Amino acid sequence: MTDRPGAEVSSADHGGQSPASSESHDVSRGESKPVPGTIFEIREFTLHDGPGIRTSVFFKGCPLRCLWCHNPEGQSQRPELLVNSSVCTHCGGCRKVCPVGTDPDACTVCGRCTQVCPQNARRLCGESITGQELVAKLLRRRDLYTLSGGGVTLTGGEPLAQPDFAADVARRLRVAGVHVALETCGWADHAAYQKLVHEVQLVYQDIKVVDRQRHRKLTGRDNTLILENLHWLERSGTAYVIRVPLIPGLNDSQEDLKAVAARLSPSPGLVAVELIPYNIAAGAKYHLLQKAYPLRNLTFPQTKQEQCETTTSDPLLKPFIDRGITARHY
Repeated sequence: MTDRPGAEVSSADHGGQSPASSESHDVSRGESKPVPGTIFEIREFTLHDGPGIRTSVFFKGCPLRCLWCHNPEGQSQRPELLVNSSVCTHCGGCRKVCPVGTDPDACTVCGRCTQVCPQNARRLCGESITGQELVAKLLRRRDLYTLSGGGVTLTGGEPLAQPDFAADVARRLRVAGVHVALETCGWADHAAYQKLVHEVQLVYQDIKVVDRQRHRKLTGRDNTLILENLHWLERSGTAYVIRVPLIPGLNDSQEDLKAVAARLSPSPGLVAVELIPYNIAAGAKYHLLQKAYPLRNLTFPQTKQEQCETTTSDPLLKPFIDRGITARHY
């Protein structure tokens, strides 16, 4: 859920949250036992996932199966073995150390094969870590966050697939004075969604498509929970950005965008709507999981992505601009 242009939001903006209510939550919890979780990447010096220079943390696990997902290694919450068969020399070293033989379905993700592969064709994806340990790593860049007005962005995968872990990480960062942004698909239990949003200063909320049946077809689930959580977010006082990934021929029509614009309520917390172009490299990692990319036969017109349109000259922005909503097409 990253590699997308960020909203122009100051890290000083705490989205109208109540510090008193957050602090009472901290006191009641105290320093409880560490909350474990699983991540698959920590990407430093990111510029497009919130204000300033940031570190993006990729949480493993996602309830959706978007046809265009460009982080398939983030879908399962379990650690996985990634295999780049294109560089494999078939030396047999992995088979010699594998405790379960050559059956890939029996793999226990022990990692022994990754240690003996001379081509580095195998690697483990998924690190078990506690919130306390993760935040200790992230705080090493605290001076950089302060100087640049940056912070940490929780992404994935889907952070709300591990709600207690994500909330623990966000709370610890907030208490340490670090700006926290959340990128989410919004498909989560209401209580878990609200708990995590209360711990962050900026939310990037995706809307793939408004129609429930089409949403199920494109992502594997309907969007009832997503729209209900969006309704709450609009009234929460938290700063948020709506992101719409534009997938050619699937959700990028004028009618689709008019439906999104009509669904949004006027809210002081709404910073902008961002239309995100299709990632042409979206299918690049599926072969590492021995999976086929669902949209491998997708065709689309070549478009320039360098220029960010902010005027009514872009017809895709018009439904939002007509409603007085700041919108950008990257």
